[in-house]
Amino acid sequence: MINPAAEITLLNDEGNTVGYTHYYTKTGTSPEDALRFEMFMNGARTIIEYATNVEKIQLADAMGDHLGQWECTKESVRFNGYGPDSHETFDWSINSSGFGFTKTAYKPYDAVVTACLIHLKQVYGSLVSIGSDGSWADWQEGARLYRNATGLTASAPFSLEEAI
Repeated sequence: MINPAAEITLLNDEGNTVGYTHYYTKTGTSPEDALRFEMFMNGARTIIEYATNVEKIQLADAMGDHLGQWECTKESVRFNGYGPDSHETFDWSINSSGFGFTKTAYKPYDAVVTACLIHLKQVYGSLVSIGSDGSWADWQEGARLYRNATGLTASAPFSLEEAI
Protein backbone atom coordinates (compact mmCIF):
# COMPACT_ATOMS: atom_id res chain seq x y z
CA MET A 1 0.00 0.00 0.00
CA ILE A 2 1.84 2.97 -1.24
CA ASN A 3 0.94 6.61 -1.02
CA PRO A 4 2.09 8.34 -4.23
CA ALA A 5 2.38 11.62 -2.33
CA ALA A 6 4.81 10.19 0.25
CA GLU A 7 7.77 12.02 -1.29
CA ILE A 8 6.09 15.30 -0.39
CA THR A 9 6.64 16.34 3.21
CA LEU A 10 3.24 17.19 4.66
CA LEU A 11 3.07 19.61 7.58
CA ASN A 12 0.15 20.44 9.84
CA ASP A 13 -0.64 23.93 11.18
CA GLU A 14 1.98 23.52 13.92
CA GLY A 15 4.67 22.64 11.37
CA ASN A 16 4.83 18.96 12.37
CA THR A 17 5.26 16.24 9.76
CA VAL A 18 2.09 14.22 9.15
CA GLY A 19 0.96 11.47 6.85
CA TYR A 20 3.82 8.94 7.02
CA THR A 21 2.21 5.56 7.66
CA HIS A 22 3.14 1.87 7.82
CA TYR A 23 0.53 -0.77 6.97
CA TYR A 24 0.25 -4.39 8.06
CA THR A 25 -2.30 -7.04 7.23
CA LYS A 26 -2.65 -10.53 8.61
CA THR A 27 -3.61 -12.43 5.49
CA GLY A 28 -3.90 -15.94 6.90
CA THR A 29 -3.92 -18.10 9.98
CA SER A 30 -1.93 -21.08 11.11
CA PRO A 31 -2.20 -23.68 13.88
CA GLU A 32 1.06 -22.16 15.15
CA ASP A 33 -0.37 -18.64 15.56
CA ALA A 34 -0.01 -18.68 19.37
CA LEU A 35 3.62 -19.76 19.06
CA ARG A 36 4.24 -17.15 16.36
CA PHE A 37 2.81 -14.44 18.59
CA GLU A 38 5.00 -15.54 21.50
CA MET A 39 8.07 -15.41 19.22
CA PHE A 40 7.03 -11.97 17.95
CA MET A 41 6.36 -10.65 21.45
CA ASN A 42 9.75 -11.85 22.75
CA GLY A 43 11.58 -10.26 19.81
CA ALA A 44 9.56 -7.05 20.11
CA ARG A 45 10.47 -6.86 23.81
CA THR A 46 14.17 -7.24 22.89
CA ILE A 47 13.85 -4.47 20.28
CA ILE A 48 11.91 -2.15 22.62
CA GLU A 49 14.29 -2.68 25.54
CA TYR A 50 17.31 -2.02 23.33
CA ALA A 51 15.63 1.06 21.84
CA THR A 52 14.77 2.54 25.22
CA ASN A 53 17.88 1.53 27.17
CA VAL A 54 20.62 1.90 24.56
CA GLU A 55 19.22 4.21 21.88
CA LYS A 56 17.30 6.29 24.45
CA ILE A 57 14.16 6.39 22.29
CA GLN A 58 11.29 7.42 24.53
CA LEU A 59 8.37 5.00 24.35
CA ALA A 60 5.12 5.21 26.23
CA ASP A 61 1.72 3.62 26.60
CA ALA A 62 -0.74 3.53 23.70
CA MET A 63 -1.80 7.13 24.24
CA GLY A 64 1.78 8.43 24.51
CA ASP A 65 1.17 9.83 27.99
CA HIS A 66 3.06 7.51 30.36
CA LEU A 67 6.77 7.19 29.67
CA GLY A 68 8.07 3.63 29.92
CA GLN A 69 4.58 2.10 30.10
CA TRP A 70 4.77 0.29 26.74
CA GLU A 71 3.09 -3.11 26.68
CA CYS A 72 4.62 -6.47 25.78
CA THR A 73 2.41 -9.19 27.24
CA LYS A 74 1.15 -12.65 26.34
CA GLU A 75 -1.81 -10.84 24.76
CA SER A 76 -0.40 -7.84 22.89
CA VAL A 77 2.45 -5.52 21.93
CA ARG A 78 1.39 -1.86 22.16
CA PHE A 79 3.43 1.33 22.30
CA ASN A 80 3.62 4.90 21.10
CA GLY A 81 6.18 7.66 21.22
CA TYR A 82 6.16 9.84 24.32
CA GLY A 83 4.51 13.25 24.68
CA PRO A 84 5.04 15.47 21.63
CA ASP A 85 6.89 12.58 19.96
CA SER A 86 3.78 10.38 20.07
CA HIS A 87 1.46 10.00 17.11
CA GLU A 88 -0.45 6.73 16.60
CA THR A 89 -0.19 3.48 18.51
CA PHE A 90 1.58 0.41 17.20
CA ASP A 91 -0.65 -2.50 18.18
CA TRP A 92 -0.29 -6.21 17.38
CA SER A 93 -2.09 -8.81 19.47
CA ILE A 94 -2.41 -12.54 19.62
CA ASN A 95 -5.84 -12.05 17.99
CA SER A 96 -4.75 -9.59 15.30
CA SER A 97 -6.41 -10.20 11.97
CA GLY A 98 -7.06 -8.13 8.89
CA PHE A 99 -5.74 -4.65 8.21
CA GLY A 100 -3.85 -2.39 10.62
CA PHE A 101 -1.63 0.67 10.36
CA THR A 102 0.54 3.00 12.40
CA LYS A 103 1.06 6.59 11.33
CA THR A 104 4.34 7.75 12.88
CA ALA A 105 4.84 11.04 11.02
CA TYR A 106 8.60 10.28 11.02
CA LYS A 107 8.75 10.79 14.80
CA PRO A 108 11.62 9.08 16.70
CA TYR A 109 9.59 5.97 17.58
CA ASP A 110 9.28 5.24 13.84
CA ALA A 111 12.55 3.26 14.10
CA VAL A 112 10.97 1.01 16.73
CA VAL A 113 7.81 0.53 14.66
CA THR A 114 9.78 -0.39 11.54
CA ALA A 115 12.11 -2.71 13.50
CA CYS A 116 9.05 -4.46 14.96
CA LEU A 117 7.49 -4.75 11.49
CA ILE A 118 10.71 -6.30 10.14
CA HIS A 119 10.53 -8.78 13.00
CA LEU A 120 6.79 -9.37 12.42
CA LYS A 121 7.48 -10.35 8.82
CA GLN A 122 10.34 -12.63 9.88
CA VAL A 123 8.08 -14.46 12.34
CA TYR A 124 4.80 -14.60 10.40
CA GLY A 125 6.24 -14.85 6.87
CA SER A 126 3.55 -15.10 4.20
CA LEU A 127 0.79 -14.80 6.82
CA VAL A 128 1.36 -11.03 6.95
CA SER A 129 1.87 -8.38 4.34
CA ILE A 130 3.66 -5.13 5.11
CA GLY A 131 3.45 -1.81 3.28
CA SER A 132 4.68 1.70 3.87
CA ASP A 133 4.45 5.22 2.56
CA GLY A 134 8.24 5.17 2.69
CA SER A 135 10.92 3.30 0.82
CA TRP A 136 13.45 0.83 2.21
CA ALA A 137 15.84 3.80 2.50
CA ASP A 138 13.36 5.38 4.94
CA TRP A 139 13.50 2.21 7.05
CA GLN A 140 17.27 2.22 7.62
CA GLU A 141 17.09 3.43 11.23
CA GLY A 142 14.64 0.62 11.98
CA ALA A 143 16.80 -1.90 10.10
CA ARG A 144 19.85 -0.79 12.10
CA LEU A 145 17.87 -1.01 15.35
CA TYR A 146 16.62 -4.50 14.44
CA ARG A 147 20.15 -5.66 13.62
CA ASN A 148 21.69 -4.16 16.77
CA ALA A 149 18.95 -5.42 19.09
CA THR A 150 18.60 -8.95 17.71
CA GLY A 151 21.90 -9.65 15.96
CA LEU A 152 19.92 -10.66 12.87
CA THR A 153 20.17 -9.23 9.38
CA ALA A 154 17.26 -6.99 8.45
CA SER A 155 15.62 -7.31 5.07
CA ALA A 156 12.79 -5.28 3.56
CA PRO A 157 9.48 -6.73 4.75
CA PHE A 158 7.76 -5.48 1.61
CA SER A 159 8.42 -5.77 -2.08
CA LEU A 160 10.95 -3.13 -3.08
CA GLU A 161 9.06 -2.68 -6.34
CA GLU A 162 6.06 -1.52 -4.31
CA ALA A 163 8.03 1.04 -2.33
CA ILE A 164 8.32 4.61 -3.44
